[in-house]
Amino acid sequence: MSGGLRQWVASSDHPLAYAARKTRRVALTFSLPAPALIVRPMLAIYMALRESYYFLVRLLICEPLFKAYCTQYGRGLRTGVYIHWVQGRGKLILGDNVLVDGKCSFLFTVRYLKDPTLRVGDNTVIGHGCTFTVGRQITIGKHCLIAGGVHMFDAPGHPTDPSLRKMGAPANADDVRPIVIHDNAWIGEHSIVFPGVVVGEGSVVAMGSVVVNEVPPYTIVAGNPARVTGRLSGARAQVREEDAGTAAAIADVGGASSLAAVMAVLRRVLGTDNLSPTEDFYDAGVTSIMMLPLLMEIEQQFGIAFSDGDFPDARTGQQLAARIDGLSRDSRANAPRGSLSDAP
Repeated sequence: MSGGLRQWVASSDHPLAYAARKTRRVALTFSLPAPALIVRPMLAIYMALRESYYFLVRLLICEPLFKAYCTQYGRGLRTGVYIHWVQGRGKLILGDNVLVDGKCSFLFTVRYLKDPTLRVGDNTVIGHGCTFTVGRQITIGKHCLIAGGVHMFDAPGHPTDPSLRKMGAPANADDVRPIVIHDNAWIGEHSIVFPGVVVGEGSVVAMGSVVVNEVPPYTIVAGNPARVTGRLSGARAQVREEDAGTAAAIADVGGASSLAAVMAVLRRVLGTDNLSPTEDFYDAGVTSIMMLPLLMEIEQQFGIAFSDGDFPDARTGQQLAARIDGLSRDSRANAPRGSLSDAP
């Protein structure tokens, strides 16, 4: 009966149905004026009460409970206005002036180690909704920014072997590998960091990235899987320190030394050690967004300049090394006598 009456009021052209619909519209759109002399004091009172309430909740409930979970914490540890979820037994070691904001989850498993450890350095910020699954150790350095929704896990939780998974066996101990986030790194929102990953100092992981390989210092990585898409200030000195062998190859470009130097650059940009000199690096994961930083890296390392078409034609490390050798020979041949390139 009520359903039929509701349908009649909603669809009928009868004057009573029309009046009912009009009355409903007026009620739904009705609004009162808000004189500033009245509503602004009301807002100020509400804001003061709200801030006081959440200040007391944080100070008297959330922070004390979280500190009780911690094995060790430094000065100035702060939380948000939610109680973090900590499950299992492990070591939670936090430095000075650490902020663990919002509501985060810390999951410890003792299947692989008696005291799995999460260690966070001074002045690091962890955003709302982060999850840390610790089977062995996760280490986050100083001055790091861990954005909201980041998930780090050093233990996969289940074995990849279907038969072992069906039996309910734990993951293979060899698959439980520590994670290290070095100082001043920024992990973007909703990124996932896999077991064994090392994120270098000063690096940036773009939001939504899936990090499965090592991230070199002072680089930007993005994507699934995450790959190097750019370099940051401070990277040049770091690259020179890490690639002393490459520097020697640059001084005498040619043959095997040139190929080794090219492969070092390609592997670093791709974030993999498995690229062979004859493998097509486009098939291996070089994308259009990676081309410019890769081109700039090659030109900077070898002191050459590609013309249009020279670089895209090369699809393997061998081909790219041959292009570089040719450009280097042309550069030396065209250099004026008495220039630095002819100096003994």
